[in-house]
Amino acid sequence: MAEMAAEYHNNVQYADKPDLYAKIMATSLVLDQYEAHLNERQHNLLDNPLDTTDLTVAPKLSKTGSSPGIDGLPYEFYKGLVTEHIIKTADQEESVDILEILEELFRDIEAHGIAPGTEFNAGWM
Repeated sequence: MAEMAAEYHNNVQYADKPDLYAKIMATSLVLDQYEAHLNERQHNLLDNPLDTTDLTVAPKLSKTGSSPGIDGLPYEFYKGLVTEHIIKTADQEESVDILEILEELFRDIEAHGIAPGTEFNAGWM
């Protein structure tokens, strides 16, 4: 049943997916109607690169109890991941700092964008 539900929702998610031009036009139409804008300070803050502070504060401010994403992992998993960000390897000789990896990942995305076809930023609706 779970597989059938997942297949159904996946098909709905990607059914009638607009082409790039239609997506740009729809986005432009919505933004033309929107009257709120960032002030200069807010705009300048968005120009700053992400750092580990951003990566630890954002999950804490996000709500819990929402549905899992496409990867099937609930948001609480990610909150725990950044809270307990040092992970030991199987042999316990080395540790991996998840925050360093995430910071590098998001800086790469900021610099180069998301690779086409990866669906990195895809989500369920």
